[in-house]
Amino acid sequence: MAEDSATAHRRTIAERLEHLMNTGHPDGTGPRDYLAVELASQEHAKRHPGSPTISRQTVHNLRHGKVANPGINALTTLANVYQVPISYFLSAGDDATAGQASAPLPAMVLQRLDDVLKVLQPDTAAPLDDEARVTVLDSKGSKISLSDLATLRSGQWDEQLRQPLRDFAGTISLPPGYFVDDTIPAADPDDLLLLGALKAVGARSVAMRQVAGLPSDALQALSPVLDLLSKANPRQRM
Repeated sequence: MAEDSATAHRRTIAERLEHLMNTGHPDGTGPRDYLAVELASQEHAKRHPGSPTISRQTVHNLRHGKVANPGINALTTLANVYQVPISYFLSAGDDATAGQASAPLPAMVLQRLDDVLKVLQPDTAAPLDDEARVTVLDSKGSKISLSDLATLRSGQWDEQLRQPLRDFAGTISLPPGYFVDDTIPAADPDDLLLLGALKAVGARSVAMRQVAGLPSDALQALSPVLDLLSKANPRQRM
């Protein structure tokens, strides 16, 4: 029985990883052997504390199809190392787009940036113009410039922006693909405002990872607790 076109073009995780390693994705300089992938994952984790890593044996097992259903940490690590969205390993597609991350919608990138920058700016009452946005980004070590924002506002996407956005997300403990991958759910802007209070008690990294998943009643219950903690002295917070 001849396989249909959808089956013919479907690729396994092993085949997709094989493609990335054989081509040294994304620009020919990506890791091509198991040890190199392991070391690259460790380097990424150093730059973005809390990111998962992967062992050379796990990479070997995945490449040879010995693990049929890898965990999310393994796929997240490979996505970080090869700078592709995690959906690359999960979606059906052919080799014509293998390893190629689709261009995000500039409007989505700008909206997600604004939702986060409004929380991160020192004075939450101040208007957030592009100069203020760049100031906040610069305070986090990001190299996203006024001209980069202008490009996004014109409705255009510059692929060179992908890595700075991934780095910025990692710096503030969001998933690296948060600003460019629409398969990652966006956090509600109202929920993100809780970060302002959480910053005062040193829990922002936890909040960035968890606040989007909390139900509204849980968020409301946290508000008075956070208010009290923000007013307490350091000894009382312990």
